[in-house]
Amino acid sequence: MDNILNIGLKPNGKPYNFFVIDDSKAMVKMISAALAGLGGEIIGSALNGQEALPLIEQLKDQIDCITCDINMPGMDGITLLPRIRSINPQIKIIMISAMGHAANKTKAKILGAKHFLMKPFQKEQMYVVLKELFNLRDTSTNQKMLSCQGNPLGVFIVETAAVNATILKNLLVSFGCKIIGSVLSGSDAFAEIQMLKNQINVILVDVNLPDMNGMDFIAEIKKLAPALNIVAFSGEYTPDFIRDAKICGAASALKMPTDKDTLLDTLSAIYPG
Repeated sequence: MDNILNIGLKPNGKPYNFFVIDDSKAMVKMISAALAGLGGEIIGSALNGQEALPLIEQLKDQIDCITCDINMPGMDGITLLPRIRSINPQIKIIMISAMGHAANKTKAKILGAKHFLMKPFQKEQMYVVLKELFNLRDTSTNQKMLSCQGNPLGVFIVETAAVNATILKNLLVSFGCKIIGSVLSGSDAFAEIQMLKNQINVILVDVNLPDMNGMDFIAEIKKLAPALNIVAFSGEYTPDFIRDAKICGAASALKMPTDKDTLLDTLSAIYPG
């Protein structure tokens, strides 16, 4: 079930970030584990409203969703809600409580909470709420998994920026791909591709390599392994870049940074099965 119930990644290739507020340490741990099990990233937690506010202020541009207990000592969830909305109205809020009073639920929604869960809840219930909250597709039925002749698509990454490489890896894994290797330079890539070419289906390469011309690299790889498909990418997505990449043998070209749908569509066009 855990492999099916997964909220996946944001369009930028990063996990959804959560902040958990509950006056019970055990409940914070339980909610955090449920969210992490669904693929979320827990970037903060607090045991009450007073403790939560300065942390939310610090993390306001990183938090995607807050789960907040209604009944807490000091500043309760109902009082905390408008304070969160004033810090960042884009943060999505799920109110959680063991006491399902209709008045609390109605007031919470009026004040900005998008959903309300009753303790104890199942991870499946949280998954349904998050799907609606983030307008997600059901990854268990609708997420296309990339493959080649029935096997996971083998991908090799040549990217000079470690952050971009990590984003690409996260996106590719969410498509069911197998990461065969990842290097930072053209010279390192040649050595590894020579050894691993029978496992690789497609190479994603940043044409702005530190040690050689990226277009020359693509042309040389096509000589080394003509059957390999290559997707070239660059921060400068110009007609000249697209033309030159195709001339050198690339199957497609992308602008970096890319997003989940664009990358999936690009690879699906090469591997439609």
